[in-house]
This record gives sequence, structure tokens and C-alpha cells, in this order.
Amino acid sequence: MQAFLNEARSIIELRGVEYGFSFRRRPENMATLRGLGWTVTQLVELILTLTVDSYSGNVDPTDTIPEDGWVFGVQEANMDIYIKLAIVRPPEGDVVVCVSFHESRWKLSYPYNSGCET
Repeated sequence: MQAFLNEARSIIELRGVEYGFSFRRRPENMATLRGLGWTVTQLVELILTLTVDSYSGNVDPTDTIPEDGWVFGVQEANMDIYIKLAIVRPPEGDVVVCVSFHESRWKLSYPYNSGCET
């Protein structure tokens, strides 16, 4: 997952938020952004700070993400936030997609962070 995080950072930094990042504007994702008082740019800033310790698991292969997906978790404003990311590779250039950004519906585990479980 470190390779995924490095690639995601590289894509966003090289292509910028406008071309290198996509946010799925599902109602649940939008409600979380609004609840935090955040913009998409602030979400990208958070994503750029994710580490291996934030990793919670891989996306279920039956999920609708067209590429490999990764699940991370963070605590913000006393909420455990579930973040599902993927990299898609259309012909015009790679894009980091934030598929999910919402309060976790279940307890997240962090296999690479021995001191953390939300």
C-alpha cells in the first residue's frame, strides 16, 4: 500500500487536483464534507497525508471500482472517517478517485498500526 500512496501523491502533485483527482459526489460523501465544513481541496490535503498506519484494508473484489481500491481511516472532528480510494487509468491520464468519504459504519482495524483501532 505504500506504493499505492506514493503513486496517488505523485498523480495529484503532477496533474493537480483538477485533472489528477476525482471525488464521487454521492450524498453520503457530500454530507460528510459539509459536516466538516471542508472543500474538496481540503479533502485532497488530507489524502496527501495518509500513511501506511492509516491503511485499513483492500476493497472487496465484488465492489464496483474498476481498478484496485484501498481503504483508509482517519479521525476528524470526533468521527472515524472511512476513505476508499482507487487509481483509474483512462487514456487521458491517471486519476486518483475518492469513492467513499464518510463516517465509518463499522469498527475499522489498522493492521500496520499496532496502537490504533477505532
